[in-house]
Amino acid sequence: MYGALATKFSRYNSTTVASDITAEGRGATKLLDRKTDEFFDKIWHTEYNDFFKELREHFSDISFKYNTLQKIDTSDHIAIYGDTDSLFLEFIKILESTGIDMSTPVKRICDVIEYIAINVLQPYYEKWLVKYAEMRNCTNAQKFELEVIGRRIILCAKKKYVLSQLWKDGVYIADKKKLKVTGIELAKRGTPVFIKGIITKFVNYMLSSKNFDPKMYFQLAYSVKNKIKNSHITEYA
Repeated sequence: MYGALATKFSRYNSTTVASDITAEGRGATKLLDRKTDEFFDKIWHTEYNDFFKELREHFSDISFKYNTLQKIDTSDHIAIYGDTDSLFLEFIKILESTGIDMSTPVKRICDVIEYIAINVLQPYYEKWLVKYAEMRNCTNAQKFELEVIGRRIILCAKKKYVLSQLWKDGVYIADKKKLKVTGIELAKRGTPVFIKGIITKFVNYMLSSKNFDPKMYFQLAYSVKNKIKNSHITEYA
């Protein structure tokens, strides 16, 4: 609907209604942003300890050092980025509040995140989206569901980011080293194949560790320089 209304040459073109659609999407996202902080500041550690017990039983192979959920400091916000119809949550704070053993295999940590998202966050968001719709005398048509779990993200600007994906739509894909690239052109159409590979390698390296070593970056750049220098021009022309 938005595309038909926003397209200049559509017979149904109406920039006013199209703008209203995106404005309502932003309004709902901002509401959920506020309610996320409110939930983890006041509700999570006081009303969800029965759920936490259930979670520990469900993941009996994982070690948790706490028997009750700990209060989360939300002064820096749980949601680190939001778009018209999405929120990016910093789940490390939520995991730390459970006392989960952070040496647990990444796949199992992704399973825990998925379990919390499906059983806690999605119903909570659904409740507030319904209330948001009722305030506007309509029925709710929005759904906030877990789409991607990432290890790290490079945020450049609104709608411009690169995310290293661990999990997508229910499938663990960390071994494939896939990037979710939005609004950023890592390589142009005419960029040589091996240069595209190098760019992807650099970005993967930057996203692979929180202890990013600039010296290693320059070593990689130097090795690329030598590779180009020693390659025939047909390989990169």
